[in-house]
Amino acid sequence: MNKRATIIGAGFSGLSLAYFLQRRGWKVELFNQSNQPGGLAAGFREKGWQWPLDSFYHHLFQQDRAFRHWLQEMFPTITIDYPRPKTSLLLEGKIIPFNGTADLWRLPGFHWNQKLHLGAGMGLLKFSPWLPIFARQTVSRLPQLLGAQAFGEIWKPLLSAKFGDLWPEVALGWFWARIKSRSSRLGYPQGGFAGLADKTLAYLKQKHVSIYQQQKLSRLRPGNNGHWQFTFNGRRHHSGETTILALPFPESLRLIGPLLPRRQQQQWQQWPSRAALTLVLRLRKPFLMDNTYWLNILNPVFPFVVVVEHTNFISPAHYNGEHLVYVGGYYANDDPLLRQRPATILRRFTPWLRKIRLDFENDLIGFNVFRARAAQPVITPYFTRLRPGLETGLPNLYWLSQNHIFPWDRGLNWTVANTKKLARLIDSKTRKRPRAS
Repeated sequence: MNKRATIIGAGFSGLSLAYFLQRRGWKVELFNQSNQPGGLAAGFREKGWQWPLDSFYHHLFQQDRAFRHWLQEMFPTITIDYPRPKTSLLLEGKIIPFNGTADLWRLPGFHWNQKLHLGAGMGLLKFSPWLPIFARQTVSRLPQLLGAQAFGEIWKPLLSAKFGDLWPEVALGWFWARIKSRSSRLGYPQGGFAGLADKTLAYLKQKHVSIYQQQKLSRLRPGNNGHWQFTFNGRRHHSGETTILALPFPESLRLIGPLLPRRQQQQWQQWPSRAALTLVLRLRKPFLMDNTYWLNILNPVFPFVVVVEHTNFISPAHYNGEHLVYVGGYYANDDPLLRQRPATILRRFTPWLRKIRLDFENDLIGFNVFRARAAQPVITPYFTRLRPGLETGLPNLYWLSQNHIFPWDRGLNWTVANTKKLARLIDSKTRKRPRAS
């Protein structure tokens, strides 16, 4: 049987799925709306840089085996470095290290019994296996698990900044997975994730995967014999025997929603998500002078929730000696900030950045702003019961998005794990499919 697959979307889900399918003997065509592969892991490069920089901050954990094995299989000479970067909290105007048990016991302003409660609760979540009860409960249980003070001063501000007013509805399973998967050593591939996306696209071309860039999909409808008909940039295209939507969930739902059962369509349309925004600063000197990589902002009046100094994690030598800093957060998809000009966003963030490093503007070389809608699904107990399978229920049409990943949070490792699973499923279904007469 001549197996031909059409993949819409060239983020790491589309790229890795194309890899796994072509390995199984499929003829693959890959369509990308952008002129860059990688999705949220796409990036940019400035003059003199050895590596590009991802538009949004990314890293791997030590136990992220699916991504590591895929990389080793495809590019055995590309290694992943696992340094142990520093995590800190901005608590009452001071930068406080928050990396492990020793730092926990040094938290200022916390009574010893609150520290003990926090440590015991974190240990319980870290070493507990997956339990269905985590999916049925919400993070409103955390004050009992971690202590009222730790929840009120640390976790509640972070949850509120990430999920807005929806934070009390977030499933406890989401929080459990964040604690369970985290490791003190974080991984980053040589050349960065944006560079890896470019290399993967080139690899796929060598393997005769057909690549179509800057193809905006405006319409999808059923064709003949289980095929699908697309409209890209005003032109029609007929799919292969199997079609996969590797797009953000709201975008896929917009395309196929009218073809789904009405009740299911309405339920999924209610699934909330949050947008992401990063301001990337290019500096001559470090922003966080104490070598912190990840700084959580616990003050809710700040217009951002995190400062991530990439070059306190990865050497600035790869970026012509520049010091690169992400300043970002999550926002409602209709937040006016997502429509403002980059210079306006810099002016909005600057007074708050000065509270961390007063004179950072003296070292400013340049800046960029990146935004993505529907970047973070809001995982609630209700939607854990309704989360989609990899099959859409429509003939020969599959989908994959961050909304398909649970209990583990969105991330490149679980993206690759799901695409490998999907490639097996597609291949198995196709072998069982009767030939058209």
